[in-house]
Amino acid sequence: MKKFRLIMIAALAILACTGLFACTDSEEIMKDYIDIISQEAETDEALQEILAEAEEYIAANISKLEKEDADYMFYLYINRAKIVAGEEVEKFAKLVDDYGVYLSEAMNDMLAIELNELENPLPEFKGNEGEGEEAAFWSEVMERALSVENAVNQHRETLTSAEYEYMKPEIVWRYEYYINYMLIGSPERIIFDSETHLFSSDAQNAYTVLAQANPNSVTAYAVNEFFNYLASIDYELDLRDADSGKIYYDTCRYIVEEAGKRLYQQENSQQ
Repeated sequence: MKKFRLIMIAALAILACTGLFACTDSEEIMKDYIDIISQEAETDEALQEILAEAEEYIAANISKLEKEDADYMFYLYINRAKIVAGEEVEKFAKLVDDYGVYLSEAMNDMLAIELNELENPLPEFKGNEGEGEEAAFWSEVMERALSVENAVNQHRETLTSAEYEYMKPEIVWRYEYYINYMLIGSPERIIFDSETHLFSSDAQNAYTVLAQANPNSVTAYAVNEFFNYLASIDYELDLRDADSGKIYYDTCRYIVEEAGKRLYQQENSQQ
């Protein structure tokens, strides 16, 4: 799908610069850049060559663009680079530092969220060791969801515009990832005790505090919906029970998807 989108954009750029229309400098720059970044790469080595060429082109041209085009240029690069860990993250951080001045506040805020996740992956997050570590973890999960929501609210006019439609799937995915983590946890962070089958009191307390501090947020909506479900089962669930487990996962899926929809639909007062 992404490959098709790049091809269509490149085709439209070529059409815009021929025949009835003359290219502006920005259009020429973006057309040439899309030609570079959309090249086929059958090996990792070939991809690295494309990225190196793109980096040189970005360095030479991003300062000539309006922020809207600069945002898209940078987005296409990181989308193709598939940054995961290690030196890739350090390089990504340097690129953000070098070129952030040419990008919009909306893009910078979203890049900061992505960079934080790359440098401090949620599954590996540790609060202060000892008492309070679990509570700190669950607070961090919800705070990361709120950080995405607050960025969308702060830059709603930009991010909901047609020019930034390309960012929506990634933003919604990131937000839903955090909401899902809040409701389900992970094999390393079990949210229902394996012996007592009770819901984590640390998670419950952390979510309650943050939901009360952000009462009009979509994230608080997700917490309230989840707590309503938990109340119906007395905050106790044995996930080995297939029927109860199915209802739990179906409920969580509904809340996650609904929160993802509301993220772009609902403007709230939390900044």
